[in-house]
Amino acid sequence: MSITTMDTKEEDMKAAFNLFDQDGDGFITVEELKSVMSSLGLKQGKTLEGCKKMIIKWMLMVMAESITKRWV
Repeated sequence: MSITTMDTKEEDMKAAFNLFDQDGDGFITVEELKSVMSSLGLKQGKTLEGCKKMIIKWMLMVMAESITKRWV
């Protein structure tokens, strides 16, 4: 992978993160996630509870992946 491609991917990731981080504090809150998801018309963004479930599911996936990498 070329440096240009890596730079472009990093810039794209930052731009996507900034879209969600509406107040620019470096964190994505449940409320910010809900705002973006609902503006995109996604059903998960209809309620704060749906967004919380999405975050918990993602966290569990990341933790499981981390544990698997350590023990495999």
